[in-house]
Amino acid sequence: MLSNLFQDYPPERLMFIHRDLNYGLASSYFECRITWRWLRPRSMKVLASLSRWLLRLIKAPSGARISDLLDIIIQNSRVVFPGEIDKILEAFCPEVIYAWTSDSFWTEVLTAAVDSYKVPYAIHFMDNHVDIKPVRTIDHVLQPAYAQSLSKILDRASFIYVISDSMGRAYQSKFKKSYEVFHGVIDSSKWSGQVKKKFKPPFKIAFAGSIEHSQMLGIADIATAIDALNIAGSSIRFILYITAQYEERWAEEFKKYGCIEICRHPSYSQLSAAFGGVDLLVLAYGFDDHTVEYYRYSFATKIVPYMLSGTCILAYGPPEIEPIDYAKRGGWAIVQDERDLNALAQKIFNLTINQNEFSCLAERAFAVAKNDHDLYRNAERFRSSLITLKVSNN
Repeated sequence: MLSNLFQDYPPERLMFIHRDLNYGLASSYFECRITWRWLRPRSMKVLASLSRWLLRLIKAPSGARISDLLDIIIQNSRVVFPGEIDKILEAFCPEVIYAWTSDSFWTEVLTAAVDSYKVPYAIHFMDNHVDIKPVRTIDHVLQPAYAQSLSKILDRASFIYVISDSMGRAYQSKFKKSYEVFHGVIDSSKWSGQVKKKFKPPFKIAFAGSIEHSQMLGIADIATAIDALNIAGSSIRFILYITAQYEERWAEEFKKYGCIEICRHPSYSQLSAAFGGVDLLVLAYGFDDHTVEYYRYSFATKIVPYMLSGTCILAYGPPEIEPIDYAKRGGWAIVQDERDLNALAQKIFNLTINQNEFSCLAERAFAVAKNDHDLYRNAERFRSSLITLKVSNN
């Protein structure tokens, strides 16, 4: 998302501050990697968080990890730019700050930058870090301080960026900030969107991407429905394009289903061929409360390449989450938003025998993606937004 939105920025006009590892990739942009030298631990806050952590540890010993101690220090530290970095930033003379604030550490980085350089800024929410109920021990310890620091830094933000309309509406109500939506952008000129008119058995259904617990619940339902159809005489394969990490994580679960076939996740340049070479692509989510809470405002990376593939899409999951609601609003996918395995199996079966009936959905998905998710159109819109942010401060 970040490289796409900034894809045409002049290198001399853009500087990154982050804490990613140095992967040795060529870049024409100046990057500041945050190290421990930037941190000034707040002793009282560290001790307070440590006390809360120890209390929770007594109640639930299995919920704590040694790495929590590092998180406690990092998340309760003040950020100070080292002298040599400060000189570089002063010479650069920033005019606008674009920031993510996924935890207290990043609100502190943004606070330090804003206090030092007095320029307008916007915050981009890539995930719903705000409303998620804490699950891990460390989240219970750190979430209250994060909510407080986020509220404080948002007071001075010019506006916010979000990854979905539903997130925008919710956060506008919560924070009283105007918003713009930026999500899932791709160079659509690289995709033909050619729709397959005739299919040959076996019918190939594919899922691609990460498989966390919520996705596994949806995949299990789809695999169950496919196995039932195959027992009844259909010939359907369920291909999972995933990384070795997810294959290992869910190996025992995958063994329960005869239809599942594991393939390595294709590279970006291979996506068009992989997605265009199957008969149905699926978005899959569980219907449990955690799924609804976590994915309520989410926008999956896979959605746009799915839409551009020319292949029909089945969206399976609860109606309250953005990926399913987005498909329903746009009318570009077959949607099953109730957990009814018989209805799910019937929709899959109908598609295997009446493929042409659904080709119009694939065509509509391609048209919507070209209009709403094109890389160059959205990058220009993003740049114009930042320019407006700068001008409004003058």
